[in-house]
Amino acid sequence: MAAPYDPNLDYSRELNNYLQATGQLASLQWAHQQIGQGERATHTMIAYLNGQAIGTGQATTKNGAKKPASYHALVALGRI
Repeated sequence: MAAPYDPNLDYSRELNNYLQATGQLASLQWAHQQIGQGERATHTMIAYLNGQAIGTGQATTKNGAKKPASYHALVALGRI
């Protein structure tokens, strides 16, 4: 079972470090979608590894959405 999401951890850095250590960093791609404008915007980030979606996150900022997407990617990769 995966550890619960901790908003204080830097999952994006952990994901990058893991993929770099395993020679897979070049295979990571991000997709971004924004719905709405300004403070009312919702950002969705999707992490793809070798073309396969492995993590999705939503937040009010692009970087904020990348954090839970990275967490879910790490879970999918068995790192959490």
